Order: sequence, then C-alpha cells, then structure tokens
Amino acid sequence: MNIPKTWVVLLALLVAAMAMVPMVSANALSATDSEKISELNAASLNQSNTQLPRLQYLQTQKKAIINGEFRMSDSTQSSQVAMRVTESAVPIVTNLPFGAIVEHSNNGVTTVFDSDGIQLFAVDDATAPLINIVGGALPATFVFEVPDQSLIVDKGDITHVFFNNNRIVSIVGKSGGVHEFVSSSLQTCSPQTLSPQWIEYGETARISTVGQFSARWNVPKEPVLVSPYTPGISIDGSQSTVWNGLEDTNGTYLLQPVLEWYVRSKASDPYPTEANWSIASWWISPKENNGNGIHSTRRYGIPSTGELVESGDLIQGNLYHSGAIWSGAITDLTLGISSTLFLNSSQSSDLTYRNLQAYTVLEGWNTVALNPQSYNSSYLPGNTTFTNIIINDIYGNSVIPASMPGYVNTANWSPTAYGLSVTNSSWPASISLNTGNN
Repeated sequence: MNIPKTWVVLLALLVAAMAMVPMVSANALSATDSEKISELNAASLNQSNTQLPRLQYLQTQKKAIINGEFRMSDSTQSSQVAMRVTESAVPIVTNLPFGAIVEHSNNGVTTVFDSDGIQLFAVDDATAPLINIVGGALPATFVFEVPDQSLIVDKGDITHVFFNNNRIVSIVGKSGGVHEFVSSSLQTCSPQTLSPQWIEYGETARISTVGQFSARWNVPKEPVLVSPYTPGISIDGSQSTVWNGLEDTNGTYLLQPVLEWYVRSKASDPYPTEANWSIASWWISPKENNGNGIHSTRRYGIPSTGELVESGDLIQGNLYHSGAIWSGAITDLTLGISSTLFLNSSQSSDLTYRNLQAYTVLEGWNTVALNPQSYNSSYLPGNTTFTNIIINDIYGNSVIPASMPGYVNTANWSPTAYGLSVTNSSWPASISLNTGNN
C-alpha cells in the first residue's frame, strides 16, 4: 500500500510530539499542588528574607493557659486575644491570629506576640498539655496546626510559615529550651535507639538524591478496641499512625504524610468524640531548635456529606521536590480529600534532597502514658500494605533501592501479643506491616 508523503510527515510529527510529552506517574503531583509549587518557588526568595519587628514584652501580664496545640486562625483577631487575656481571671487561649510571633525561651516560657511585636500572652510550658508527635510527646506550646497548603521556611532558630504568600506565624527558638522530646532518629537498627512509639517499619539505606517518594495503601482494618483518653489529658489514648516519610540521615528533620487513628490534639477537644481516622502532613524539626511539630489541616472526611475516612479507602502519601520546594501531601483518593505542607528546602538547615532515608512506619501510642505490655493486637490497626512505591531522583529517574529491610521494635512491642511482622519479599512492588488484627 502506498502511503501519501503528507501522511508520513504527519505521522512523524505525531510521534515526535508524543516523545516530548513526559509520562505521568500514577503517583504524580496534582495539578493544584504543581501550580502551587511553581508559585512558591517564584516567591521563596522574599519569604526567606522575612524580617520581624522588635518584640515588646509585658512583664507584669498574668500567664495564660492553653488546652491544646496552637491553631492558626484567620478569623481570630489580635484584639480578641488581648481582651480575653485582660478580662479573664484564667485566660485560656488556643487559636492564634495570622501574623503571630511565638517565642520559646530557655526558661520554659512561651510568649506570643501580635504581628507588630506586642505581647499578647505568655504560657508556662509545664502547664500545657502534652501532644503526641512522631517519636514522643511535646508540650502543646510547641505544636502547631496550619492551613492546608501552608509553606514552611525553617531557618533553624526561626521558622516562618506562610499561607497565600502572607506570613501567618513565626516561631522563634532559643537554644537550651527545656522540654521533653524523644527524637524520631533511627541512627541504627538496634531497638535501644528506637523511638518507643515505633512498632514496626521499613527503612531504606541512605539515598544520595531524592526528588520523590510516593506510596499508596488502603486504610487498614480499624482496631477492635480502644483505650480512651482520660479527661483533660491528650496523650494516654490508644492512638496509632501509618505513614511514609523522608528523614535526613542525622535524624534531624522529618517530613511525613500521616494517616492517623484516634489522634487527640486538645485535652478538652470534642474530637475525637469517638475513635476515627484522620489525615494530615507533618514537619518535625530538631530538639536543638526547640523541636516544634507543625502539621497541616487535619481532615476527618467531607463535612458537607458526612462521609468519613474509613477502612478500605485508598490513601496516597506523596513527597515531591521541585526547585527549592518540598511538597508533603496525603490524599484520600476514595473521598478526594487531601492535606498538604510545603517546605522551602533552600535553607541550609532544612531537609534538602540529598542523603535521605525513606520510611514506611506503623507507629503506636505514647508508651509512657499507656504501657504496651498491658494491651494486645486488638488495639492496633490491621495489616497495611504499601504499594505503587516510587523513589525517584530530582531528574525523575528511579533510584528505588534493591531492598527496604523491615524491623519490629521488640523492646517495646511484643511480636507475639501484637502479631507483628514485616513482609518485604515483594519489594519494590510492596512492603507489608502486619499485626494480629486480621
């Protein structure tokens, strides 16, 4: 059959055009997040050079009390907070106005200022409830919920958070801050060095450059039993989390999209009125910088329809680097909801794309508040299998390691009582974190 020359030319052009279109991974960044990263890269220089006003202290002001982690709220005004502190005998504050400055001192006091540097209130860290984060618990004065798609610029002793290109909070740390914090670092595989909350996990060897780490898993079977929180306490319930994350090999910084079970962020919070699933992305900074934990908006489901994150939903945790920005996003693909943090990685103190380790983790409750020896697998989620695993370098080439060794923290969690094991024989297609809750 003779093919007209014009057809040959058109066919050649079509093939050439197809070759120019990059292949889109099933775990690729959403169009919204991709657009946001481009926007943040363009604005990152100005955000890195943010200047704060001189802080004005009110030494005679009475101390306030907080009953949960700080929440950045665009509907909270500085004048409202100031009035509450002035007029109340025991002022209780949780929501902070956009533009706030939070300073951690080395004498155990956290002071909050408005955007002009005028003191709004101060809190003794020792009076704040403890909040569970990866690897341990922090006073609520060191834990922050910020809006979905906020950008974190962590400069070490000062961390700025931006939303829609506006600074919403700056966290100023001072060396020697006094609070307990159990590092999430896994320097070795010895159980003695593990965070007690880590139940079982997979970890890769150090990867020289990482541009993306993505994985999918189904929300596992929910625990059969729960140990409820004591009223007024936010760390003694039988919470657990499932996540994939990237950490530098010094164990200093960790970015993680997290599926949460029965997480409580406020000692008197109506959530959770009953145990349920939620999703959020977390950024953990090191103890020497006062060990702040920052997470994106916690989502339980779709409020307008009443649909909740449930067992069987397909979850995706996607960590993606572009330009000077990391994106850490967790998505319930079944419900079509997500929660994302962005991180400026151009600062020397930040998580860069070099020499990182990838983790898949099942994490349990606070072992000091709730001794694992008194419980069993009925209090844990069911098996979790991570699939669709992608580990690429910054050019999009696969750098997935030949293996992801699995470990069980036998020092704190009995493999027999909890039915624990890690199945990695199908790596890199999958890795499973197994429990006795079948």
